[in-house]
Amino acid sequence: TLSPEQLDIVVSVANQVVKYKKGPSIPNFVLPSTANYLKSPSELIYDDQYLEKGLIKEDEKSLYFLHKSVTAEVARYFSIQPLSIKVAPSEALEVEYESTGPHESITHRIKCLVEDYGDNIDVFKELIQNADDAGASEIVFILDQRNFKDKTLFDPRHSNWRKLQHVPSLLVFNNKKFTDKDITGIAQLGKGTKDNSPETIGRFGIGFNVAYHVTDCPMFVSHSEGGKPENFCTFDPTLQFVPGSDMHNPGKRWMLQGDLGDISEVFEDQMAPFATETMKKLSSVCPHYFQDFSKKWPNGFVLFRLPFVRGERKRCIKEAKEMTTENMKDLFLSFCSKIGENCLLF
Repeated sequence: TLSPEQLDIVVSVANQVVKYKKGPSIPNFVLPSTANYLKSPSELIYDDQYLEKGLIKEDEKSLYFLHKSVTAEVARYFSIQPLSIKVAPSEALEVEYESTGPHESITHRIKCLVEDYGDNIDVFKELIQNADDAGASEIVFILDQRNFKDKTLFDPRHSNWRKLQHVPSLLVFNNKKFTDKDITGIAQLGKGTKDNSPETIGRFGIGFNVAYHVTDCPMFVSHSEGGKPENFCTFDPTLQFVPGSDMHNPGKRWMLQGDLGDISEVFEDQMAPFATETMKKLSSVCPHYFQDFSKKWPNGFVLFRLPFVRGERKRCIKEAKEMTTENMKDLFLSFCSKIGENCLLF
């Protein structure tokens, strides 16, 4: 291991290499780990969010953290993988749609689809229908006005991604887990995917597009049997909110269970809006509902979050105004008074 004096020399050399832009051309260049071992940049992990928190330790599962005396600039220059990427593997989500013209954009397709639904009241009707078709026995709408921290996110450097932590939202719960087929179906715009089964994911195809009445960045966390968070998915047709989204892949899925265990515990702030504490509180004030909570979620569950945000440069629905809590309250009361009683079938 390195002595304190040797550590200072290595860090100083690394700083000079970056200053004069010589690093990548130097073969066998090494940097110090937190345990004062010399490692190649490819072996090191940069703790970009200070997420160790006792959950991931050096040498565990062959992880070596870059020494804290090495700057973020050095870490980026040598392309050292951030901890957030290592512990939160993700994949791009492609949004599929049938174009009605040679160069129709995703946002224009969404606009045409949601206009078919009329006013915003259909948000509740469609999501209830989706849950019913999925075989869920409960659905809950929650107006969430909480404000969340934005440090331990999948990518805290992205300002609009952080913004989503600080806006009100509509939470939609139903007690039926998502499958991979469901996730594929929800990413399809204007494609009917229902087959002969009453519990297949045509249910989450076109119908979910009503979410864009509320937000330009819908997201959800699917929980497996037992209630363990499994997938964190979000869609960003305006390409302004999700880190790394582009016109070909305007969405992303993070797998929350992997080689390093349950990473939802590491990204505490990211998961806060979806925390099962919400279910605990609701089950205590609504004793005749949320019975799956006491049964350890035998069918899993899904919690959607529709944050009240619109893109600044572009919007899914050009004329759409940003949703407010008062508007959402009025829409829900109107929904209950007009058609709510006819929907209470399960």
